[in-house]
Amino acid sequence: MSHFLILLVCFILFRDSLNTVQILGLFPEYHHAPSQYSEADQSSHWTTQSMEMFRAAITLADRYKIYVGGNPINYTILQTNSNGFAELELVCRSITNTTVPDILGVVGPTTSTNARYIGPFVARIGLPLVSYTATHAALDDKSNYPTFYRTIPSDILLAEAIVKLFKYFSWETCSMIIGNDDYGYGGLKLISEVYYANLSIKERLIFDPQSDKYQADLKQTLEKSQSRIVLVWANHSSCTKIIQHALHAGLLRRNYVWITTNKIDFNMFEQNEWFNLSGILTVVPFIGNSSAFGVNETLQKEAFDVWRNLSHNKNSVPKLASAVSQEAMYTFDAVWALIQALNKSVLHNKPPSMNKSLACFDNFLQNHDEYLNHLKMTRFYGVSGNVQFSKANSDDCTHGVMYGLYNIQPMKLKNSEETQKPTYIKVLTWYETTSQDLQILVIEAHPFVIVHNSSTDNQSSNYDTNLEQVSSRFDPMKTNDPKIFIYGFVADFIRELERHMRFTYTIHVADPTTAYHSLITLVAGDNRQYDMILSNIAMTSDRMLKVDFSTPFYDNTFRIITRLNPYSSPLSLFSCFNPFTWDVWVAIFVVIIYSSIIIYIFEYQNGNIENSQPELKAICTGIFHGLISILIMNGDIRLTTTSSRLTILGLYALGVILIATYTANLSSYR
Repeated sequence: MSHFLILLVCFILFRDSLNTVQILGLFPEYHHAPSQYSEADQSSHWTTQSMEMFRAAITLADRYKIYVGGNPINYTILQTNSNGFAELELVCRSITNTTVPDILGVVGPTTSTNARYIGPFVARIGLPLVSYTATHAALDDKSNYPTFYRTIPSDILLAEAIVKLFKYFSWETCSMIIGNDDYGYGGLKLISEVYYANLSIKERLIFDPQSDKYQADLKQTLEKSQSRIVLVWANHSSCTKIIQHALHAGLLRRNYVWITTNKIDFNMFEQNEWFNLSGILTVVPFIGNSSAFGVNETLQKEAFDVWRNLSHNKNSVPKLASAVSQEAMYTFDAVWALIQALNKSVLHNKPPSMNKSLACFDNFLQNHDEYLNHLKMTRFYGVSGNVQFSKANSDDCTHGVMYGLYNIQPMKLKNSEETQKPTYIKVLTWYETTSQDLQILVIEAHPFVIVHNSSTDNQSSNYDTNLEQVSSRFDPMKTNDPKIFIYGFVADFIRELERHMRFTYTIHVADPTTAYHSLITLVAGDNRQYDMILSNIAMTSDRMLKVDFSTPFYDNTFRIITRLNPYSSPLSLFSCFNPFTWDVWVAIFVVIIYSSIIIYIFEYQNGNIENSQPELKAICTGIFHGLISILIMNGDIRLTTTSSRLTILGLYALGVILIATYTANLSSYR
């Protein structure tokens, strides 16, 4: 009898395990770096952090009670190598395994090359593939990769950022080194074919990471090149190896400017080589550290708390978000996007399920159309920012991308007087708004926003007549509701913004009874639904701490309300000095002192002879004249020399310019 009960319990547990579902995570194997910092580096390596954030997302879904079929979502992590066929085989074995829960989504792979192998397979069986590091532009092809998505920006945006960098510094040529993979060849194709008019490639080198060799001699190729700017388009490990070869060839810290598209691993270099790495530039996307950048701080805090609770070594968990790799952030949002889509499928009573077969390509995901549609339409504020997949490009994450130019600089280590470990310092940032999809909320406010609702028309003929009359006089703008459209000043204003800033948008019309404080929450909260509000909301001290207000239109309080600008300066006692930089204030002070000395020299002799002025009073007189001249004020003390009067005349002219500039800047400063 006891044996029967044990078998019954095992059968029930086995049946329940088959009813559960899971998400498969693909992560590369981490290899130890031969360095004294290798132990600390392993816990902070991006692969380790990405796996921890993967687990945190699954655990957080269980905490929110997001279940499929009444059971929590499980996970499986596969650590793979760089072989695309081997990774495809592992995925096939996992999907066809009848003893494990159904796989309803795959997070990964790491490289664009492996995504090219796995993408067509998962598309055949209807399984979504969300990558956190695959950036190749060719993955945008919907005919080959219809179920591929990614949370990391595409290489197209990286190429645009690099071209903008070259234009900023007036550079027109470069020598290019690429990795022997899809990522490297994709970058070469973008630069040489799409942006050939902006950037000319003088020499090309291909680096093979497997053999650790170039197809040509590195030193000879760069020395004969007409350009001294070297662009390295390769992944993390290849970038590190390429810089190692350049260091051993003596090509660093000479007449070359090195620009990489990925950060290098400093632990792969000896301490005596760190100094030679200074000056290397890197262009990479970066993630903001607050809700002003679209980051969901509440979700981010919960993810870190779960990570800390799951970790056996509490000290290995980063205390600051800036210490977490961006790959880990993109990993969390990739898992969270799948979880959101699964949750919506369950709410619509069409959860996906895997129809398993022993043959790998005979597996099929049921209800995958609804599931993929929910994933495509998923929009949320994650730990990396606003995550939304484009309607035109289903695989590309279309939130605004921020890029940074980083420079390697030495930094002293703690408890060490001589050792200086290199670190990346951000020296330049720019924000990519092209193709960003904005959710804009408007509220009716005549004559700026005039709302026409066709559902209020009694007869269709009356509606057609009214619509024709409105269209003949105005250019109406469609909203998310096909029965509602708007016209007026705001409609024209949004079109003008779209023309200059090149973004897409969806207009939402708020209920006229909506409280204004609720509108602020819709923009400022972590779970905010809109990026911008056009409304006649009055500015208050409490609201100014949460959102940014534009200058009102005309004399009305109607204005634009957006998320708080992370670069705006808080109000302080010294805000009156903000219209000018400190360099300008120092220059003004120097001009006053210098002109005072000139006036003192010109007036000293006459002052002593005619008025018997003491020397101290003569110096004070010069300073007084310089100050009142800059401030355009009249003084009671008369000057006796022509040279002094000409000096004062020049100071008056300078004062007029400074006062006008200061007043204009102060009035526009917030």
